[in-house]
Amino acid sequence: MKKAQFWYADFLLGLLVLFIITFIFNRTIIDLNLREDKIQELVNDGNAISSSLMSPGYLGYTQWSASNPSGRIGLVENGKVINGKLNNFKQLLLTAGIPSGYNKSRILLGTKNDYLMYFEDKNANIITDIAGNKVYGALSDASKINQIGAENIVRFTRFVYYDNNNDGKGELVKMNILVWAFR
Repeated sequence: MKKAQFWYADFLLGLLVLFIITFIFNRTIIDLNLREDKIQELVNDGNAISSSLMSPGYLGYTQWSASNPSGRIGLVENGKVINGKLNNFKQLLLTAGIPSGYNKSRILLGTKNDYLMYFEDKNANIITDIAGNKVYGALSDASKINQIGAENIVRFTRFVYYDNNNDGKGELVKMNILVWAFR
């Protein structure tokens, strides 16, 4: 009788181990699928943001105000960054209030994820514009790019002609767009 009881305890312990392994396996598979879905969402948002910024936009950039956002943000015409549009985009981002200008820019760009856009020259230096800005979006300082604590970050690079002071001596630069989410 004691041999049967001992075997029964071993069977229950083995069954418990099997259930634990099955639970861990299922959680891992579910987590992988959720992570893949999140990365795909970031890629889709990054494509939408970069396409929008590379377009001339519509409804005029003067209507991208934080009080009444309408239209679509676009900064580029014929491969060149239009400084007037970039300046109005910066004004929208600097607008405080509830919701902030940054949140309204996310609406106009069609994303719910955080984003950041900056220009980079051929030597990988982040370009400063006339007003001293280096980045446009969720961060105000280029040194904080490395401090983004998101698990998944997607980066898109587009090439544009940028003349930050309208002196006719612009250059071909990278327009980098980072998209991430903290969820």
